[in-house]
Parts: sequence; structure tokens; C-alpha cells
Amino acid sequence: MTSWLFHIYDVRRTSEPSQTRESSLKFMTCSLACMTDGKGYAIGFVEGRIGLQYFDPSPEVQHQKYAFKCHRQTIEDIDHMWPVNSLAFHLVHNTFASAGSDGTVSIWDHKLKKRLHQYPKYSPPIASVHSTATAPVWQLR
Repeated sequence: MTSWLFHIYDVRRTSEPSQTRESSLKFMTCSLACMTDGKGYAIGFVEGRIGLQYFDPSPEVQHQKYAFKCHRQTIEDIDHMWPVNSLAFHLVHNTFASAGSDGTVSIWDHKLKKRLHQYPKYSPPIASVHSTATAPVWQLR
């Protein structure tokens, strides 16, 4: 089995990781974004899946981590999966957006574990999504 390690650093002390974790999923990571409340992060994978992880190593908090499928579509009984190219947490609401190679952008509430909105499909893949503190909008690239 290939090792998929995540090294978590405290920016106040970067000489060594404060935590090292192995991904529970078997596919390559495409994107990562930290939650604006500082409690965890979201990871996007090549097979159209997002994982939510938390920094606190206590068993009670680690029990809250989860992963879900996204950026997928069934066409003529064939499941198609697209990479999650970009993730970004909203700086005010702590919701997050995912942008995929399928040309879609979805807004998610990670606490409620549900999709809030999906924008109409764009013809090229969406490479990047970004949120700003000064505007209540998402920027797509």
C-alpha cells in the first residue's frame, strides 16, 4: 500500500510537523483548504471525493471526520468521476466551495453535511475558486 501522508505544521514553529497523518482514502490528493475557524481542513481527491478532517487529535473530535462523493455523474449507466481541482472556505460563513474538472462549482455546509448550491455547469474545467473577506462572492478561474 502506498503511503499518503499529510504533514501538519504550526506556523509559529515550522522546524518539524506538529502532526503527521495518513489519508484514509486510496486516491491522490488534488486540493486542500483550511477551515476559517482553524479547527480543520478539507481535502479534494482525484476520484471526485472530499474529506473533512480536524486538527484536534482527541477521539471525540476525530470521530467527526467524514468524506463524501461529489463531482460525479452517471451517463448511460456509466459512473464518471472528475477531480476536485480547488477548495475554498468562505471567510465569513465557514461554508466552502469545491470546483471540479466537470465544470461545476458547489457550495457546501460542512457542519450540516449538505450541499447548499450548485452553479450551472461551465464548459471548461474550473481550475480555482476563491473567497474574499470584502465581497460576499466566489471568484472562479
